[in-house]
Amino acid sequence: MISVTDEETALVDGFVKEFGVTHPVVILRSGELEKLIGVNGFPTSAVFSGGELSWTGHPAESASAVSKALKDAKKGSVYPKSLSKTRQLIKSNQQAAAYAELSKAQAKLTGDDAAWAARVKTWLEGESAAALTAGKADAESGFLYRGIERVKGYGGADSTLPNAEEIRAWLAGIESGTPELKKELSGGKSYEEALELEKQLEYVEAFKTYKTLMGKAKGTKIAANAEKAARAILDGRKAGFNPDCETCNYKDHQACSRHLEELKL
Repeated sequence: MISVTDEETALVDGFVKEFGVTHPVVILRSGELEKLIGVNGFPTSAVFSGGELSWTGHPAESASAVSKALKDAKKGSVYPKSLSKTRQLIKSNQQAAAYAELSKAQAKLTGDDAAWAARVKTWLEGESAAALTAGKADAESGFLYRGIERVKGYGGADSTLPNAEEIRAWLAGIESGTPELKKELSGGKSYEEALELEKQLEYVEAFKTYKTLMGKAKGTKIAANAEKAARAILDGRKAGFNPDCETCNYKDHQACSRHLEELKL
């Protein structure tokens, strides 16, 4: 499943974050896809089977077309069986182990299997580098727990990824040079839980979680970030927002005067 839009990147990123979209979303502004599937209105869905367009219409009417396409589709993964162990390790967030398994298997692979292995290996190396860059940015912004979580699967003691040593050195520097490390990490975990509550539109519970974090991790960077997030809920009039209420502002998630809950920091 792939979603396609011609909207601006910032708008798409906000939508993906707000609604927890997990499938790929592609921004395509050429109009080629709309012409190909015959878009007459939005939203429009299309089903491709065997490389050919087999159905197009409103998403609410797509069930039978999707079922037929799944029935006719070739079963199994597009990845070769020789990479099944590697894929399982990646799925379980053991990227360093996956890289080691892939490196070991490469010597025995030929043809398409070898080509797939080379692509996956390059992808893992790129993901590892991107994870470290993002992790450092998170830590710099006061989200230490989030940053460490990003690199956790890449930089273990036995990791042979090209930047594994750099990851280990960065983690060691954090451990030795971060005051109140335990508070930063436990507070960071609580922050992520509050963020998840916000995604579920549970703004009151999210606010309470941020406020509790501020007290337990007082004086830390994550506590300062929690205060900003809590104030954003207050200033944005989000506490009490009811998605089923016609008076509440759904676009900005602002509660109407009837549902707004008075909270204090």
